Amino acid sequence: MRDLLLLALILSSIILIHESGHYLAARAFGIECRTFSLGMGPVLWSRQGKHVKWCLRLVPCGGSVEIAGESWVPADCIDPDGSPSWILSVPIKKRLYARPFRQRALVLSAGIMANLVTGFLFLFIACYMVRPDQAFSLALSSLGQMFASFAQVLTHPSPDSLSGPVGIWQSVQFANGQASVLLYLAGILSVSIALFNALPVPALDGGRVIMALVERIRRKHFSLKTSNILIAGSMLVLCFMMLAVTGRELWQLFDGPGMGT
Repeated sequence: MRDLLLLALILSSIILIHESGHYLAARAFGIECRTFSLGMGPVLWSRQGKHVKWCLRLVPCGGSVEIAGESWVPADCIDPDGSPSWILSVPIKKRLYARPFRQRALVLSAGIMANLVTGFLFLFIACYMVRPDQAFSLALSSLGQMFASFAQVLTHPSPDSLSGPVGIWQSVQFANGQASVLLYLAGILSVSIALFNALPVPALDGGRVIMALVERIRRKHFSLKTSNILIAGSMLVLCFMMLAVTGRELWQLFDGPGMGT
């Protein structure tokens, strides 16, 4: 139970940092945000703030910031309940899609940058707790190795090189409550999430930046239908991959030494 709580705390902190990056960047450019959610699923608690509605959801994984105009919307756009979309009440100048590409790219990539910076900070603190005199160089070396490993996975993909929830949970168990090891793990996860989100997949931050770049080159926005298809389709593929990785990990866990016949 302790390990599960630690895992939830680490992941929630990393997601909070990621979403805060998007939110703060949007606010800095005067772009309106509707909700800031930590977690997924039904809302357990919410509070309307001055600029955004804060929400805590049931499932302690994932998170989102609902930014006005992440995709272009037509004048007759409606919400799922049949009412006019809330975005239509937002002045166009406060919608993300109406901003210059530079601002759109910064807002869309701010979560990645936030995770990279805090990830390195976690690595540095963890190394400092063990080797104070070499903390910076060790943290920098770890960061470089992660970039190299990520590039290796992209160029030579292999199922064994991917880790899912079970693998992360096992890493937390291995830490055995040691602060330096947990901080190092948090750093690795934060940087890994940043690199993963940078992939040019429409459902991820990197893909949204690419879509914004294509719109700038075409001088025309994607239709709402096209955007939804690209995002939902790529999200479905990512979910399938995650289920496959998790299934493999569970198979290895229960079919490991001592579990067979």
